[in-house]
Amino acid sequence: MTNPTGVNGDEKNIQERDEARQAWQLINTAPQDGTEILGYGSAFYRGKRYAPGRHIAWFDQGKWWGRDPDTEAGLELTHWQPLPPSPTLSSTTANEERLQ
Repeated sequence: MTNPTGVNGDEKNIQERDEARQAWQLINTAPQDGTEILGYGSAFYRGKRYAPGRHIAWFDQGKWWGRDPDTEAGLELTHWQPLPPSPTLSSTTANEERLQ
């Protein structure tokens, strides 16, 4: 099925995924003023390094921290992007109505 832009659903998903990948930036360009970001990298917990993943993180006291308890020793991030805006009540309600 084609949408009004002439792009079918599969093409749109591929395009959105490619745009999201391009949004990742090297961690050395991230704000270091306590602003929360979406980071990508490894967590450290009780002397163990965990597989890379996505973390909501911020920079404080010379290193990256995350919201998850398993990041108590900090994060070793390689990439970042700004967090998307939170949904608004009106957009949540509209999505619920659309699904009914």
